[in-house]
Amino acid sequence: MIEFNDSIANNTEVVRELIGGATDEFRRRAQRAAIQVENTIIRINASAPADPATSLGVTFALLKILVLLMEAEKQNAQAGKGVIQLLS
Repeated sequence: MIEFNDSIANNTEVVRELIGGATDEFRRRAQRAAIQVENTIIRINASAPADPATSLGVTFALLKILVLLMEAEKQNAQAGKGVIQLLS
């Protein structure tokens, strides 16, 4: 069973597997969300190129979001509703 943990490499692979096994519509929605996040980060970085404070802020926000996602996954797994089951 694949699951999220504190390894970035593992979590990236989990996401790849989840997206790869999803329906076309699910993949399109996932891609659209990813593009929106990526474009937002690109705009932030473009507004303050080479600014270490901006880079640190973006990194902090991304890591905080990842922690929240991992915590939600743990709670879902304890309730028998892991993300993999939700996609089925």
